[in-house]
Amino acid sequence: MKIRSLDINQFGRFENQKIVLPDSSFVIIYGGNEAGKSTLMNFMLNTLFGYPQKNSLARWLRNNEENRLGGALTFQGEDGHEFRLERMYKEKEDPRLFTGSSGIGDVNAQFHGVDRLLYQSVFCFDLEGLRGIEKMKPSDLNDFLLGAGMIGSRELAEAEQELGKRCGALFKKGGRNPEINHLLNELDRLRTEMRNHEKKLDAFRQIQEKIDRENARIRRLDQERKDALQRHQEWTAFSAIRPIIISYRALEDEIKGMGEVAHFPENGRIQYNDWHRQIAAAKDEAAGLADRIQQLNESIKSVHVDDSWISEEGNLTALFREAVKDEQNLRETVLLEDDRRKDQTEYAGVLKNLGPGWDAEALSRASVDVAFKHQLQEKTERLKVLAEAKSDASRDLAGRKEEVSQLKNRLEALEKEHGEENGGKRAHERKGRTGVNPGPLSVPMIVPALAVTALVAVISYFLLTPAAAVLIFLFGLLLSGLFVYTSRLASKNGIPSSTRNETGPAVDSRYEAELSFIREQFAKAERACEQALLNVEALKKDLGEENRQFKEWLATKGYRMERPEWAADIVRLVDEAQALLNRIKVVEARIRDRRGEHERFERERERLSDILHVPGGDAAFLEKRYNTEKERQRQVQDLKKQRDTNLKQVQILKKKLDRFYKEQDRLLELAGAADEEQFFESADRYDRLQKLKEKRNDRQMHMLELAGNEENLNRYFHDLNEGKWDGITGEELKKRLSDLEEELKAVREHLIQEKAESRSMVDNDSYRDTLDRYHALLTEVNSKAREWAVCRMAEWAIGKTKDNYRKQRLPRVLKEAERYFEQVTGGAYISLNLNDENGFAVERRDGRTFLAGELSRGTAEQLYLSLRLALTEVFDSGESLPVIIDEGFVNFDRPRAERVYSLLEKISNRRQVILFTCHDSAFLQGHPSAVLSLSGQNRQAVR
Repeated sequence: MKIRSLDINQFGRFENQKIVLPDSSFVIIYGGNEAGKSTLMNFMLNTLFGYPQKNSLARWLRNNEENRLGGALTFQGEDGHEFRLERMYKEKEDPRLFTGSSGIGDVNAQFHGVDRLLYQSVFCFDLEGLRGIEKMKPSDLNDFLLGAGMIGSRELAEAEQELGKRCGALFKKGGRNPEINHLLNELDRLRTEMRNHEKKLDAFRQIQEKIDRENARIRRLDQERKDALQRHQEWTAFSAIRPIIISYRALEDEIKGMGEVAHFPENGRIQYNDWHRQIAAAKDEAAGLADRIQQLNESIKSVHVDDSWISEEGNLTALFREAVKDEQNLRETVLLEDDRRKDQTEYAGVLKNLGPGWDAEALSRASVDVAFKHQLQEKTERLKVLAEAKSDASRDLAGRKEEVSQLKNRLEALEKEHGEENGGKRAHERKGRTGVNPGPLSVPMIVPALAVTALVAVISYFLLTPAAAVLIFLFGLLLSGLFVYTSRLASKNGIPSSTRNETGPAVDSRYEAELSFIREQFAKAERACEQALLNVEALKKDLGEENRQFKEWLATKGYRMERPEWAADIVRLVDEAQALLNRIKVVEARIRDRRGEHERFERERERLSDILHVPGGDAAFLEKRYNTEKERQRQVQDLKKQRDTNLKQVQILKKKLDRFYKEQDRLLELAGAADEEQFFESADRYDRLQKLKEKRNDRQMHMLELAGNEENLNRYFHDLNEGKWDGITGEELKKRLSDLEEELKAVREHLIQEKAESRSMVDNDSYRDTLDRYHALLTEVNSKAREWAVCRMAEWAIGKTKDNYRKQRLPRVLKEAERYFEQVTGGAYISLNLNDENGFAVERRDGRTFLAGELSRGTAEQLYLSLRLALTEVFDSGESLPVIIDEGFVNFDRPRAERVYSLLEKISNRRQVILFTCHDSAFLQGHPSAVLSLSGQNRQAVR
């Protein structure tokens, strides 16, 4: 079964709305508080299983409009058919189930007898519903599992209730109204009437007297039989306890025969033996320590230590530290010499680059300070500016000369062109008159065309789009450009448009004007050329003067050079050379320091070698020899410490021995013994006495167990002393008991005969009617009693069936819940059990077991969720009903909540799962197609 949509006529905050659920087996209905989640869940339950009483619906009614409360629910059945269930509150007893387009179905048949209580017990739960499972014991789960796993459990429960009521109606202990109780009271009344009738009959009384005498005889015989039976039982008990009493008295006699035994210390023998063993062990340990001390003294004498090495320990230690430092100095000296050679090579290269005349003295005179470099930069910049100005003036002069040359050539070309045009003037006049080659469009035509193009572009901008306006304007510019290009091309071909139709005198006037203009330009160009030449000469002179002053300034700073432009490079090289020279001096000073330290180290080494009588010994040899002497000294010190420790242990052992001897003497004194032999004799007598007393006490306890109490035991002692049971055997007692039973049997048979005779003498009709009524009531009582027994047996059978069903279903529920719980907790818990005393218990992966009440709130709710989901698996129905959960994961952390979502997604493969929640999660973000949002911003599925 899969719910598809909800049509709500009016229910709570929803009115005339259709809600289409996502096309997914796992549906998540998301919304904040007061969004309507609980309203939708209750609408589903009421539509599926009917509406409760009106007082339970007050929160869902609006303006008390009961006629509009209700709606419809569309779902898909297991067979794939579409169903529509309509239920209104006013018609709650008459729901309508439509199949397909027009078919009518039976709601109870469709749900296979599942009612609201059973559905909410298994498939629909919230956070409070989860917590309720923790209180259940196996007996409480009996009815719950039966309802969760068997269709028709409601009828079975009703039958059980009816049986209980019927049993109570038939019989109740101490009751008056039940049928059997009433019949029994009536029987008592009839018995009274019958006794009254019997008193009226003399013969009946005589017979009754005989019957009474026989009853009295039966009672007497029965009492005698009981007495005989009791006597036989007493004899049997006495026979069992008699040998124990005899043994007890023998032990008492033996204890008395030992006479007075002196007091002996408790556990004295054990204590004396313990002290003896400790004394022997202490003596052995003392002997071993003496041997060890002797060995240590000999070892100390065998180790020879040269005290001269120990006296020079401070100097030697300092020498060894200096040896390490000296080795480092030697390595550092080699590295410093390598650095010095590299710096000297680099220094020689720099001097070579500087050229001849540069040496250490020249370098010392050359200035390389910051002020000098700053001044050098300023002067170099000034020279650079003058050089660039001279270059610009030279380029300007070349340009002026080129302009003069071009104007001169143009002037010559015009003069030549004027001569050629005079010869061809007639031909041009003929072309003008015939109208051949009219030429391109003039400029006055292009300007209006551009204006029109701009106007069309503006109109397109407002009527069409800005892009269309730009395209139109660009197209107009392109056409104008083509017209201009055509006009210029025609001018180059000797067809100027402005002179095509001019006459000869107009042409001559234009020529003169153009020739005059070019001559003026030529004169101006020659004057500008002469000025440019003067500028170049002046800048050349300024540059030469600046170079001279620059060289003189460099000479004052220690630099001699012919090319001022090299000044920056030479200063850089001088600076580098000075730095290298300073570095070489520093390295040489460090080399001298290291060599001085090495010489001091060697002098100290030679001094110590002479003192210690090992001339020529190097530092490694001295350190090795020193370590040897130091190790010998340490060995001697360790041996002395061990000897001192052993001596202290000897003293301690002597004190222990003294204390042990005192303890032994104390035990001898307490036992009243002069020596060890007397002590052990007293111990043997004392131990014998204690064993006898233990045996006597054991016999006494055994007798009390057999007798039952002290009074019976004293009676058994008295019977033994008096000889009560002497000469009596068990066969005699059995024979007496058998005779009494035979006599009692005969008397009872005679009594039966007399009672039969008494019944035959009753001939009164009233007595007969009473007797008949009595037997009829007795028969009715038997019938009612059989009916009551049948009902009680049926009750017992139902209870037994429910218990067996729980035993069959509960292991499967626990197995499924264990698997779900392990998955939800990520494998942290691996086992789930249920017992009668403590309820649910889980086992963690590390082997620890926790009761449900000991788990954290979130973990406990995960356990109860697993049990709820496991119950859905054992449910046996023809329809896979959907699981509805309302805010069940509030106290779950993010990883376990995500695993619960994954578990519900797997369960949704077998049955639809509908989850109501107000908490966002990664699962909701990753499955938007399964989410129905009830927020005001997103109601895409709510219409």
